Amino acid sequence: MKILFYSSSRGDTEKEIGKMLKKLASEKKIEIYQSIEELTHSLKRLFDHNTIVILRARDREELLNIASLNDLLQGLRVILLIPNRDKETIAIAHRLRPRFLSNGESDFSDTMGVLQKMLQCMDNKA
Repeated sequence: MKILFYSSSRGDTEKEIGKMLKKLASEKKIEIYQSIEELTHSLKRLFDHNTIVILRARDREELLNIASLNDLLQGLRVILLIPNRDKETIAIAHRLRPRFLSNGESDFSDTMGVLQKMLQCMDNKA
């Protein structure tokens, strides 16, 4: 089982999410990506479909770039953090069929709660 986290930003929010992830899973199970190219490369060679992918889009353009990875994300558990709640943004986000959709500017407690439940379910199946 792996957790892949993508965000092109490198601010305090990403550091905080990284800390939260390390509380839920061992560091060796977490992979962090800051470029869409690195993420794409990793997804193309992914063999473990027991993977959770957390994607944080900073704006509409980045969300469209992430949406272009739809084929590579099929069959994976996707958590998507979007930049706003505009109707068009939500429509684009739903193309990825995320298991959970949240605001990318929240405190992330809801996201981490969902992630924790997903990890528990995966552990129970193993």
